[in-house]
Amino acid sequence: MTTYRIIPLSLTTTVPTLEVSVRAYLLADDSDRAILIDAGFQESVTEIERRLDEASLTLHSVWLTHYHPDHALGALPLAQRHGVDIHIHPLESARVIDLYQNHYPGFTDLRIVADLTDGHSTTFADTELTVLHIPGHTHGHIAIFDQKYGRLFAGDHVIPEGTVWIGPPDGHLCDYLDSLDRLLTLPVATLYPGHGDPVAAPHALMVAMKQRRLLRESDILATLQAGELTAEQVFARVYSNQVPTDFAWAAKKMVVAHLQKLLAERLVRLRYDVATRLFFYRAAT
Repeated sequence: MTTYRIIPLSLTTTVPTLEVSVRAYLLADDSDRAILIDAGFQESVTEIERRLDEASLTLHSVWLTHYHPDHALGALPLAQRHGVDIHIHPLESARVIDLYQNHYPGFTDLRIVADLTDGHSTTFADTELTVLHIPGHTHGHIAIFDQKYGRLFAGDHVIPEGTVWIGPPDGHLCDYLDSLDRLLTLPVATLYPGHGDPVAAPHALMVAMKQRRLLRESDILATLQAGELTAEQVFARVYSNQVPTDFAWAAKKMVVAHLQKLLAERLVRLRYDVATRLFFYRAAT
């Protein structure tokens, strides 16, 4: 038996959203059986079907790194057409069911199997694909690691350009950084991200991503040294005019994620003002 083939899929959407392009991956063994890792947007189904036909592959299952629409919406029609299951972490199960019920109200058999727990391992071709639970971007986010070949399918946890969005209450920055530290201990030779091109020798990228988050944290903490501010005011001072108006909500959520981490570490204090009904943050020292 030989190693599996990796067929990267570049999927796009015309719907205005935070991310308009995404990566998914077909893993094909020598029997032309394929696992699909992530499934893109609702309109991605046609392209995925085309690539399956082009490579003469039989879809065996769909594995989702997390429930976000740009990674999960294409999965349900594919699962229905091919009679396969959608696998996901248990903490993502309710969210992805809600997603499908909102976008595909006519479907009753959602084909969700919530078995991608940490350490879950599947033999595929001549190797083992192992699930890593790496919360942070979402509570049930996973990566898939092939230790034999040093391949890591990282979803949205590590991306080569920009920054990973952490949006509370579903995203948690402490978890994200802890998960990033875990990935840094692994012998990863090639990283396959949920956005952008594969990255060879990705440890330097992961270190840089961690440093970027900690640098933003330092900016926020320095801002709070000057006095009490709401999260909205912190956003205005730290991000200034760096963020397009349409996506300011995402950056504001990131600020909240940083403030939650600083509160947990007792570097920031929180006060609720009864008169204004606002929360104010200030540096602890």
